Amino acid sequence: MFAGKSTGMAVGHAVVWCAAILGGALLSVPAGAQPDPGVHGGEAGGDPAAEPGDAQNAIRAGSIPIETRAALFEFPKSERVSLQGAADAPGTVDFEDAPHGASPLTFGDGDFKITLGALLQFRYTASWSPGAPNADPTVGFQYRRLRPILRGSGLDGAFRLFIQTEANGDGSVDLLDAWVSHQITDELRFRVGRFNLQYDRELITPAPYLPMLERSTLSNTLNVDAGNRVEGFEFRYQLPTQRLTVTFSEGLGVAGTSFNNSRSDWGVTGRYERMLIGDSFGLQSQTTAPRGEPRSLMFGFAVHQQHLNGLGERFNATTDLTYKHDGFNATIALAAQVGEDRNGAMFGEPEHDWGMVLGTGYYVTEVLEPFARVELATTSDENHPDLGIVTAGLNCYILGQALKVSTDLSVAFNGIGPAFDRANDGFPVTPDGDNRYLWRAQIQMLF
Repeated sequence: MFAGKSTGMAVGHAVVWCAAILGGALLSVPAGAQPDPGVHGGEAGGDPAAEPGDAQNAIRAGSIPIETRAALFEFPKSERVSLQGAADAPGTVDFEDAPHGASPLTFGDGDFKITLGALLQFRYTASWSPGAPNADPTVGFQYRRLRPILRGSGLDGAFRLFIQTEANGDGSVDLLDAWVSHQITDELRFRVGRFNLQYDRELITPAPYLPMLERSTLSNTLNVDAGNRVEGFEFRYQLPTQRLTVTFSEGLGVAGTSFNNSRSDWGVTGRYERMLIGDSFGLQSQTTAPRGEPRSLMFGFAVHQQHLNGLGERFNATTDLTYKHDGFNATIALAAQVGEDRNGAMFGEPEHDWGMVLGTGYYVTEVLEPFARVELATTSDENHPDLGIVTAGLNCYILGQALKVSTDLSVAFNGIGPAFDRANDGFPVTPDGDNRYLWRAQIQMLF
């Protein structure tokens, strides 16, 4: 993909400089710069004056992004859009309100409530590399995600509980999330338990709310571990257009292990986000932008430091920019990491990895959204081919994100090295110089 590692190193330095320049330029933009006040009334979810009876038709047409405020995932109450013109405050919906008629089960009333939901993604995948020694395609069906979900709320949302599990194909069940949070003040939230680390833009956006079938190979691999769950505690301080999250944990890759696990001692993570256009982070709780959605632009920057026993320190940094408006979305993200060499004692120097992801999509009708993504990455390790993947696909929002059918086709140019191995997503290690092709089709149901 790149002409040698010297070129790769140059690309890496360019990524770092671009990140610095991007951050400096964006921070000079006034916080909360607003779109034209005449555009869609300036509120999430389209025309705020719409009659309650119009909500269901609007959802079916895809003009209200119900997936961004569904009562399943851990978005704060203040970040969910009203489906029925709720009178309590613009852009909110009560905890028990169901996303697009696919009602989760709710128990309790008054100060304490429990809601049960589920995410289902059933997929067919075909992956092949004509030039590889084993050129036969790998094909098959799988439940990519089958996740029962439990949410709890107490004392008008001051205390919240979130538990999410993963049902695997072999009949086993994994615990993904189990945390409790307390809204100490209007601005300050504390969370403790096992949760999704607030670091990478793609990884902190729940999978059903992404326009792509799967997160980028870069985001999934350019982290300390392929997973993104940590066990620890987190503080989040949020103003209307700025947000800072700081996490103290055992680090990535050790969630679910015993307290005396020796792989990692500690990890510290910080993420800063700023709404450059738009007055609510709810406008950026997903990366797709159904027709009628007002203009918004969000900048994010994050760093992660972790100590790995016997392997030294690992440092990660990423920056991202997401623009959305009336059917169109575009996201660019830059990422870098420095850590131990994957070949151990073969090389006595740290490994450096850099990469960039550019994704975009546009609603050509109220329910059809073509999308495309480009991924480029390189590593200082000579034994790893550089990464270059191009993806194009189509979403059909039958009932918003509650029922969605998607398909995509990807080409990974010139091989996939161990540094970027994602066999479960259809991108296994492929010899340098051999292209790999991937086709996927998926149905999603969200309750």
